[in-house]
Amino acid sequence: MLLVRGILPPIKITIVGLIVLFASGRLWGADESDQMTVEKFREITSRPGDNVPLQSELAKVPWWTNTVANMVTTNFAGDDSGKVSKTVSRGKARTVKGKYIVFYSDPESDRPARKSMLTYDERSSTYKTYGTFGTAPGYESLTEGTMVYDFTKKTYSETNTIEGSWKVISHGSYSTTQISATSCMYQDNHLLTITVGETQAVSPGAAEPQR
Repeated sequence: MLLVRGILPPIKITIVGLIVLFASGRLWGADESDQMTVEKFREITSRPGDNVPLQSELAKVPWWTNTVANMVTTNFAGDDSGKVSKTVSRGKARTVKGKYIVFYSDPESDRPARKSMLTYDERSSTYKTYGTFGTAPGYESLTEGTMVYDFTKKTYSETNTIEGSWKVISHGSYSTTQISATSCMYQDNHLLTITVGETQAVSPGAAEPQR
């Protein structure tokens, strides 16, 4: 999502995120391996961070507890075609149960704050990202994406699907202190926006990715 959840297009920031509800203990029981749902997403992202060690695959991923992201988005569709907008977003992240990295993004604008999360699916050996699209409780749709890392080259790519016809494809690189990425949003294979951004670690002592 562009990792550290800061380098997302403004539209994608709207889709990735939010809401705290559904506190059912069954999530951590026998059905924890069930398919992700909006309710389960809310439950996981509402939980506080903990000190449970991350899964070995998640421990490879670069992330920081506090970040600031600067994004520039160019529109290519409709009346806004050619329009360029800038967004600054501050982010926080925490881990839950050693299985999830939860990201919170708060744009310095009138856009609402959002939550998203990253996990590793051992059955498919795939990094998965999740968020929600829509802001009204009961009307959100789950967004789901996959991420592919090259830990040697320190690069990654991500594909997110939103309600079938929407797709966001991102490519990025990272160092010990920042992530740089480009995201392209499409609807029915038509390019809508291109966002270029950088997410910078701002936590004191966060010169290395959190492990």
